Amino acid sequence: MRRNWLSAFLKAGFRPFQFSPTERFCLRLLTAMTLFILPEIGGDLTRQSLPGPGKFSFESQPHPNGLAHIFDLTWIGDPEIYAWVYWGMLGLCVPYVLGLLLPVVLPFLALGHICVFTLYQSQGAIGHNRQILSLVLLGQAVAVVLPPLWRRWKGRAFPPCGSDEGRLKSYMFNVSLQVIAACYVVAGISKLIKSKGLWVWQTPDLVVEMVKTNDQRLYTKQEEAGGVELVDTIAFMTDYPGLTRLVLGGGFFLELFAFLALYSRKWALAFGIGLFGLHRSILWLMKLGFPENEQLLVIYFINPVFWAVAGWAWLRGQRQDLYRS
Repeated sequence: MRRNWLSAFLKAGFRPFQFSPTERFCLRLLTAMTLFILPEIGGDLTRQSLPGPGKFSFESQPHPNGLAHIFDLTWIGDPEIYAWVYWGMLGLCVPYVLGLLLPVVLPFLALGHICVFTLYQSQGAIGHNRQILSLVLLGQAVAVVLPPLWRRWKGRAFPPCGSDEGRLKSYMFNVSLQVIAACYVVAGISKLIKSKGLWVWQTPDLVVEMVKTNDQRLYTKQEEAGGVELVDTIAFMTDYPGLTRLVLGGGFFLELFAFLALYSRKWALAFGIGLFGLHRSILWLMKLGFPENEQLLVIYFINPVFWAVAGWAWLRGQRQDLYRS
């Protein structure tokens, strides 16, 4: 009986989503915008992701990270060179949004983003919010380069797409969904391993990390430290450890099972809302923001473009297959 239920469950989902031309255009446009602008809810609507010309200057990489262990990336930290890189990436976004020359454009966009933030992360203070966008761009680059190379080398269509033109055009967006889900699953697994399976039980101990993060903001980044609000939050977490485990433990399971977002559009929406709420909670509790993560969750998981198109189709009496469309 259980096998029949599981078999039926698996057969009903985990199929590649089909993205309409309108949806594909909007997703490319919103992804390109994420490269440059990260509007903050109730805050700065012009907040930048990629630093503007004149705002990025590094002469060394004292604490090499990633590719900086192999290559000297300080050349990109020259303000004059960086200005060319910035405007070049902005220019590449035009054919990217229009869906033109993607096998050429996307590798350069991904490489540019990775190099800029690898140098940024090689200054000693490593953050974890930009990597997800680099990985999405890298995944999209592989997704548009691999199928034509496969056809040329093997003489047949790329297996995940077959000869279906719609599936081929949708492939890069399905890969984007997979990359985002994988980032959260890896985060969940790492918590599980590092805590030896005790993450949920140990969540009240996060008050120590909150104090450390607060001190880092004050003494290292010279930002305004938390005040009474932080003290009240810490007091609540220490006074009600069971409730803290329930609330924060839910976020842990959202990360660990984020791959279920690939089951269907409905599941992607549910996990998108849940993970977005998780980031908002982390921002409230620890003042740690993940704007790239939030924006990509809205674009690909919550995906208001799809639901708007589906709603319009429903109003016109056209049924929409939420599992595949």
